[in-house]
Amino acid sequence: MSQVDAVRTPATAGQVIGALMAAGISRTAANILASQSADETASWQAMYNWNLGNVTASGSDDYVIESSSNSGHFRAFGSILDGAQAMVDWVTSRGARAAAENGDVASYVQALAQHCYLGCIGQTDQTGHVVSQSDYDTYQANISSRLPAMQAAAPVAPPWSMTKMVAVVGGLAAIAFVAAAARENEPWVPRPIRRIAALV
Repeated sequence: MSQVDAVRTPATAGQVIGALMAAGISRTAANILASQSADETASWQAMYNWNLGNVTASGSDDYVIESSSNSGHFRAFGSILDGAQAMVDWVTSRGARAAAENGDVASYVQALAQHCYLGCIGQTDQTGHVVSQSDYDTYQANISSRLPAMQAAAPVAPPWSMTKMVAVVGGLAAIAFVAAAARENEPWVPRPIRRIAALV
């Protein structure tokens, strides 16, 4: 894990919704996650390195420290689509996706609370604040208040990330390799490999 420069990456509601939908969730769920993202990032004017949901870093993740007042290690992403995918994966792995897909903000925030998203209720967070249910109630109200703007936004399809581009190109190369060998009725020999390398 290494620290990288914190780069502000502002976005619009349409861009965020489009990226979240491209990451595999419905428009209904994207509206809720975009509302949460807007609350986390001051409507994406204080978003850094495409981290839509302030996903924290672990293991070998590159990370940024956003400010001197917030020393948390937040993951750094190469594109808005990569950041959206990480947010969707985080929500899915914590059992909150179904509530988002159903458009149920209350159940969504309840699922976040069960995983101590804002901190565990009754425990003191790193700032010395004792986390309470009212913190989650306020968070729910903030997400709900932003929903109408998300519902009115037109989704904008994101540019492909380099990670996804490499995966697609690699997949196409493999398909072409198999097709070439089958067509020529040959074993796996260097000639088709060179042909595929030229395509890539």
